[in-house]
Amino acid sequence: MFRAKTFGLGIGYCFFIVLPLSGQQLRLALQKRDSATIALQQKDNVRAAQLYFEALGYTQQSRSDTLYASLCAGIGDLYLYYSNIPKAIEFYQNGLEQRVDPALNYRLKLKIGQAQLSAQQFTELAQTLATLRTQSVETSAPQDYIQLLFLESELDLARYNYAQARQKLLKAQQTAQKHQQTELHLHALNRLSALAAQTGDMGAALNFTRERLRLARKFKNDLQIKSSILQYAQLLLQQNQLDSALALNDQLLAMRPIHSTQDTLSKSAWKQRSFILERKGLVAEAFVALDSLSALNDDNSEAEKGRQLLEELTISRAEQELKSAYQTRLERQKNDRFFLWIAGALLGVLGLFAGLRTWQKQRANLLLKAQNQKIETQKKELEQLSQLKNRLFAIVSHDLRSPILSFEAILDTLDEIGYTEPQRRWWLDKLQQQTTKTNVLLENLLCWANLQMKHRPSEKKWIVLLPLVREIKEIVQLMYLDKRVSITLHIPENLGLVQDEEMLRMAIRNLLINAIKFSDTGQDIEISAWKAEQRIHVCIQDQGIGMTEMQLQQALGGRLSRTGTQGETGTGIGLSLVRQFIEKEGGSLLGASAPNAGTRFTIVFAE
Repeated sequence: MFRAKTFGLGIGYCFFIVLPLSGQQLRLALQKRDSATIALQQKDNVRAAQLYFEALGYTQQSRSDTLYASLCAGIGDLYLYYSNIPKAIEFYQNGLEQRVDPALNYRLKLKIGQAQLSAQQFTELAQTLATLRTQSVETSAPQDYIQLLFLESELDLARYNYAQARQKLLKAQQTAQKHQQTELHLHALNRLSALAAQTGDMGAALNFTRERLRLARKFKNDLQIKSSILQYAQLLLQQNQLDSALALNDQLLAMRPIHSTQDTLSKSAWKQRSFILERKGLVAEAFVALDSLSALNDDNSEAEKGRQLLEELTISRAEQELKSAYQTRLERQKNDRFFLWIAGALLGVLGLFAGLRTWQKQRANLLLKAQNQKIETQKKELEQLSQLKNRLFAIVSHDLRSPILSFEAILDTLDEIGYTEPQRRWWLDKLQQQTTKTNVLLENLLCWANLQMKHRPSEKKWIVLLPLVREIKEIVQLMYLDKRVSITLHIPENLGLVQDEEMLRMAIRNLLINAIKFSDTGQDIEISAWKAEQRIHVCIQDQGIGMTEMQLQQALGGRLSRTGTQGETGTGIGLSLVRQFIEKEGGSLLGASAPNAGTRFTIVFAE
């Protein structure tokens, strides 16, 4: 009987203490959320994040699932803004774990899809979109359905399915128009224009941009009007309609900027104006445009400081107003809850001790997890070094042993009595060829090892191509005198680029050696170079035995080793080494080949 009474008193105590405290925590959470909303409107993301986290703490105590999920969505958006994708997805998932209505659940999944798109996690994005598609109802939530279509179109673009992407965007445009979602309608037109320009359909791109500009003017959307004009000018510039593009660009610059986003548009307009003027040959006016851009940047930096100060004052004032509104209500209940607060304080102390203990355990677990990750990373690095060592030993033992044995055989032969001077000269030429080949092999091995261990720094300078290629040609022809391969150069005398000379020399030499190795005696090889679209191209074309597409990919990956037309051997790392070095220096290696139809490799670097 005594226990039953005690239990009843305990239950009553919880109702009179815990429930009022829970209601107060909920009010505080709402206050913090409203303050965070104001901070976001003032573009003070740091302050908004602090308020969101404070509100989240209160919401966990008040057990309001819907409010908790909406706060998780807001924090996730902030992390997504700062490109912290894992944290953004973590908070979106936390929101999904709450008991919320289907509409909020759907929006949280949309946000996860947007985060996965930003991180280019296309496999995960496809799974998320499949789930969203089963929940999508166009008529009940048109804006959510349109966002789903946008995400699906981005996934199609990532997979180069341009036709499907266009269909999704057209569907999004029609849905936005049907449900009078003006902002989303304008956004769809913007994406359609960009997609049409990307696929080369400039007529369609211009039509979509004109429609976007018309709609923006109809609804007096200043930001969309200026953005549409900038896009229109860019499209005309791509079609080389310089006068029309310049006129639109000047029209944009004549508009008065209203906020920082449009200041950004002004910067883009000044930058585009300088580019158009340069294309028209008006270099002096182009420099004036660049000076205006620089001045705008300076002005904006001072304006940004003032804007930040104003934001801080506005947020502080809004927060004080919200606090005073809630404080008035709390003061009326202060006297009645004095004893309840004492009990709550005692419970808080107990909770603090429990939380401290839990925190200590979590901290210990985190430290242990970090140490395990560090050990795992070190283990992987040791395994990679071991594999590198084994491969080096294998190459050295196999590929260097053969030329050294050849040296020994040639020297023993020369040591014999009875050879005439022409015969001795022939053997010496062989020895010189073998020495040059071995030296090239050693250089490739050293470059490959340095690249694997990331020890080699880049040393770029201005290089004129013709003398460099001519020198490489003479060295490589000396290595393969017996083949009598003809090498023709088609390189302008003054063509050059800024690049690492040692890397460029190694790349051209390896490609030329491969071309000779897989060519028959007396065949021709062409080395040509040219400049196009602000890029330098160096092409080596042979008429040799060629290879299949699969063999080409294996060779580029360092997984193919074939003998030449006269039994020449190799390590299999030459072509892979060339590709890795070129990509490390910001270039690309393009290959094309077919069996018995020769091979063409092209090195492409920015000018």
